[in-house]
Amino acid sequence: MTYLRTSLLLSLQALLVCVVALSSAAAQTPEEAEALSARGRDAFLSGDFEGAADLFERAYAADPHPVLLYNAGRALEAGGDPAAALAAYRRVAEEAEDEGVRAAAQGRAGNMEDLLRSEGYNPDTVTSESYRREVAYEIVTEPAGATAYLNGLRVGTTPVHASAREGLYELYLSADGYLPSTTTLEVSRDNTNTSTIALEARTSLDEYVAADPGQLTVIGPAQGMSLFIDGDLQNETTPIRGRPLPAGEYHISITHPEYHEYRTRVTIRAGVETRIVADMDRVVVDGSGLTNRQRIGTYTMIGGGAVLAAGAAFGVAALANSGSYNTDVNATDRASKRDAAQRNSTIADILIISGAIVTGAGATLRFLKPRHRDQADARQRPDDFLLLRAAPMPLRGGFGASVTAEW
Repeated sequence: MTYLRTSLLLSLQALLVCVVALSSAAAQTPEEAEALSARGRDAFLSGDFEGAADLFERAYAADPHPVLLYNAGRALEAGGDPAAALAAYRRVAEEAEDEGVRAAAQGRAGNMEDLLRSEGYNPDTVTSESYRREVAYEIVTEPAGATAYLNGLRVGTTPVHASAREGLYELYLSADGYLPSTTTLEVSRDNTNTSTIALEARTSLDEYVAADPGQLTVIGPAQGMSLFIDGDLQNETTPIRGRPLPAGEYHISITHPEYHEYRTRVTIRAGVETRIVADMDRVVVDGSGLTNRQRIGTYTMIGGGAVLAAGAAFGVAALANSGSYNTDVNATDRASKRDAAQRNSTIADILIISGAIVTGAGATLRFLKPRHRDQADARQRPDDFLLLRAAPMPLRGGFGASVTAEW
């Protein structure tokens, strides 16, 4: 990481600026703070950045001069803790009265913010405890020459000297003539992070397992999506590239709180990379707490209810016309009332049937959970869809309509 390889020249320049600033305030600096600051500079130059940060912070506690806190931030930055360094620089920018010191702190804070964003962290919420530092590790095998994978990502051929963020990793090793090995590697600044593994030689053809397994790559519409393989939650999250898997068929599920679940079946072949690009629909929630599908269903139910109400109104009108027909003695008026009753009754039937269909479709969208999408499903429809099909249907003495809905 760049901040772990801070140029000694830049470090000396920054410290020289701080020493000059401290000398101008020497009259206000207690002897204890001066002694701690001097020890902090020595620790910084010797590469003990964690010790330097501690000494500068103790000096700041003895004499709260912003330059001492700035030096602590530089040590934290060089030691690979940009979250703590950012906090120190921000405090200096708030407390420093000297314009030069304040400008220097603001510049360093901006660099830390850019670095944290590039690594997927929110500078306003990340803390030193939540930040996973980049730590060196070593993988050694007996014999050497095995291909090493960390969480499915090929990291090289043993012996491997690299760095990774603190955490637990699945270490997979494969070599021709030897059985594959899977173990857990813990990368932590508190450990030596050296893993030495003796590979077991193959003893018969019956034990042969392909040295290079198949690989699974999973890409989702967002980072940090959970991956389930045959129902088991995996340690890594998307994007996942080149994860080794033995040949075979697997059920894959990808989940995220802001997206509808994605399911598919894949066949892993030895030595072949299988890619899954999950086309997942976002769960859209408005102020009412409804998803996009539920909101459409609600509006559809309201529309269907309006059509039902209109049908009921025409039905009432048809009843009124029928009543007038029975009491009217004029033949011409009776014929007119009869025709009006039949017309209103037909309209009422059409509206009531249509309203019932629309209301039912809306209720289905509103209350029923959509089926999961499956990559193996050739239709590949989004979760939020409603397909209505209408076709004429011959009836005795006339025609009707057949309406089907798919969601």
